[in-house]
Amino acid sequence: MTVMNSKVIVVVTVVLAILAAGLLVGITNPPFLHKEPGLNMPGEEAQETAAPQEEEHKTESVLVTLDNYDWSKGLPSWDVLNNTAMNLTRLELDFLKGAVSAGLFYSGPTDSINESQLQENLAMKNRIGANVYEARLSFVYRNGRFQPPGPEGESTDVFLRSVMTDGLLAKKAGLAVNLALGFFPENGFQSVEELRKALDAWENVVVDVAVLAEKYKFEYFNPCGELDHVLRVDSGLRLPEETIVEILNEYYPKYFSAARKVFNGKLVTQLGDVFEALKDSILSYDLSDVDMVGMLVGDKISWFDEERFRNDMMKNIEIMRTLCEKNNNTWYVSEVWFYDDKPVTQEKLQKQADCFKTLFSIIKSVNSSVTKGPYGVMIMNWNLREEEIFADIINKPAEKVVAEFFSSGHVEHGTSEGELQEGTVPLYPGAVSTWFPEQDWSDMGIPSEASRKAYTVAASMEKILEWYDNQMTGWSLMKNETSSDPERGTSMGYHLYKSGENAVIIFVMKDQDMPENQVVLGIASGSWLTLQGFDPFSVQGETSGEEVFSEFYDYPELGEGPVTFKICPLDFDDFSSIEPLGNINPEGGHTFPSDHGGFMFANPDAYPPSYVVRAPADGIIVEIHWRRNQWPQESGFSGEYDDYKIVIAHTSTFISYLDHVSKLDEAILEKAGTLEVGMNRVEIPVKAGDVLGLAGGRPKTQMGMDWGVYDRNITHFVHPEKYFRMAHAAHFLTYCSEDLRAKLAERVQRTVPPVEGEFDFDQPGKLVGNWFLEGIDESDPLSEWDKHLSFVYYMYEPNSIRIGVGGTLNIKAAVYAVQGNTPDPADVTVDAGKVVYWLYGAPEMGADYAQKATLIVQMVTDEKIKVEAFDGWIENPDFTENAVYYTR
Repeated sequence: MTVMNSKVIVVVTVVLAILAAGLLVGITNPPFLHKEPGLNMPGEEAQETAAPQEEEHKTESVLVTLDNYDWSKGLPSWDVLNNTAMNLTRLELDFLKGAVSAGLFYSGPTDSINESQLQENLAMKNRIGANVYEARLSFVYRNGRFQPPGPEGESTDVFLRSVMTDGLLAKKAGLAVNLALGFFPENGFQSVEELRKALDAWENVVVDVAVLAEKYKFEYFNPCGELDHVLRVDSGLRLPEETIVEILNEYYPKYFSAARKVFNGKLVTQLGDVFEALKDSILSYDLSDVDMVGMLVGDKISWFDEERFRNDMMKNIEIMRTLCEKNNNTWYVSEVWFYDDKPVTQEKLQKQADCFKTLFSIIKSVNSSVTKGPYGVMIMNWNLREEEIFADIINKPAEKVVAEFFSSGHVEHGTSEGELQEGTVPLYPGAVSTWFPEQDWSDMGIPSEASRKAYTVAASMEKILEWYDNQMTGWSLMKNETSSDPERGTSMGYHLYKSGENAVIIFVMKDQDMPENQVVLGIASGSWLTLQGFDPFSVQGETSGEEVFSEFYDYPELGEGPVTFKICPLDFDDFSSIEPLGNINPEGGHTFPSDHGGFMFANPDAYPPSYVVRAPADGIIVEIHWRRNQWPQESGFSGEYDDYKIVIAHTSTFISYLDHVSKLDEAILEKAGTLEVGMNRVEIPVKAGDVLGLAGGRPKTQMGMDWGVYDRNITHFVHPEKYFRMAHAAHFLTYCSEDLRAKLAERVQRTVPPVEGEFDFDQPGKLVGNWFLEGIDESDPLSEWDKHLSFVYYMYEPNSIRIGVGGTLNIKAAVYAVQGNTPDPADVTVDAGKVVYWLYGAPEMGADYAQKATLIVQMVTDEKIKVEAFDGWIENPDFTENAVYYTR
């Protein structure tokens, strides 16, 4: 079961057991909720089982409310609910503290209500200090109709009364109520037209439910649930991001405006998809009619990694701050979803509590007046018990953690990001707060008594340090130094400033496992006596020999030269085809043709990981790269997944690696010891055929496994010194035994020689090949793929020109085909002068053929080109002041 489905099941289960038989609410006949007592749907007669109850209430001399209601009679009528709502008022809250409860469980109109369940639901007020009760009203779109959850034929009237009863009971108990209205399609939508038909009809539902929310003086109303998640995932349509934003910005204002006309409380909504990868889309949302924007936060407990969670959370806080500044509102954590599979163990329970501790420590560390929130935290959930998963906190260690936070005066947040810089250190534009490990601060000699902040920045080290030199007026630069290690793919620079008795350290770090085009910016301030001895490079120099990374590893016992592979890393039944060298995909980081082959899985959508990965030859595992990647929305999973790269030294001059391994074998983990996210130096001897782990099990995100080879006896490119190991890359087929090569060659998709493909097209004095943007960080030029440009050929049709654009030019980062397939870049020299390429989206990428661009290029010298690009096809284009230069 996927995470997405588990969550839907939880929402449905809140109300599933309370429903009795009745008619449906259809899109063609949307609900109209009568303002008089005893409301029915159009065409839906009052239920016979409820009629005697209604008559009884009318003849009683005492006004029946929920205060004196006889629960043995079943679900209260609208008369009882309306009587209860008399003279209710709204609560005013500065900070929302609450949780989702199990709600009313009602199995039939003649059965009694479980009063002890109702008492437990409302106990959250006293036990954890809650002040908000969330009542969820979630419809299912099924067979062209909005229906209550559960089997077809459930009564909308009973569904509405049960949820309204929940809310009114909470109001009577002194809690504010957040009525969360939403829907999800049971089997997705068949077309955008069907989706829009449903969205149009939903506006009527919004108005009708808003009338009830106002009548019962609910404090908060969300009219459209997680509409962003419905469009991205639940719709099943795989809509482009621009279409999702367009639809959201069409219907968000409609729903909020319609609700605002009848509801006088606060309007809220929940964003189910707040991720760094969706930042541009999120910041385009029109949420100007909303009072508070909610953000879903959570993870699977067994997957939880504190460092990764802190980093992601700080990035998301920055997104929410920017969004709310744009829309003039505030935000809150509208759902905290820390869950895991059953059975429930003590280890899982303790880690659940630790998950909450981490979240709360982050919330306490930010200043809500600066970050525009959070102004509330809602837990998912209080006491909702599920069959296959658990997320409830009642009677668990997490309950105490939540109670302590809710009663801790957390509204008085810690220091703001600006306080460190106020009057001393400006913050680089676009910097986003991140978490930096305590051990790393300590290793660099920056003690805890100093004020320390870390950020991620999309800029080069040189640019950031130069910016601070211009900004730090009144400060004396006492020391500055930069260092890089091309073999490890790391670089660092710092400036130490002094003013009177005060000191400030600015440092910038980069390593190859960080996201492309991003660095870490660190700012520390304190007394000069505390920080004057800062010298990070002397600390790094104390690394033991076993921890050093190298292009190739010197193991005399392994000998030198290439080896012959006799073992295929995957069983032949586990892959369908083999990829040659030369894949180009700038959006995926391959602006230059790829230097490795790989396997396409037989079933890339299978879950969990099941493809056994074996060592292809004897050797020593020398590196294990561990990455934690975000699940894409279309996968149906949330949170992050593990992704490993295993590097094996077979001799002192020959290395192979297996990338995108999903799970390491227990024997490998035991010998590796403690691993950290990033690159780990290890020494684990292996024999050919030894099990290394499992691959696959990453639906919609990893289609196969890479197998790369580096042979020091081979050297590529005009300037191999810029390419680290890539300069010595080759396809694994070249090194396979004759029998194995013959079997594998049958599955290679390329049919023209060389069947293993090509990736080095450099020719001295010719345009063909790879180019780096002038001024690129020379310490690690491969990492900044957006500053790359390539003039090469299609991997399966080597006569077809392809141009890989990384992103620096004023056109979309993509791989392009050339109209007319001319001029051949291998024929372009300095003598050719200005050359024009009319481009269109490469068809193999599924690109839109209407995606057109014009690129002009001129070889200024044998190792320098002038380039400019324009959207669309332009006749007689010429260079402007926007032209840029690339070098070999």
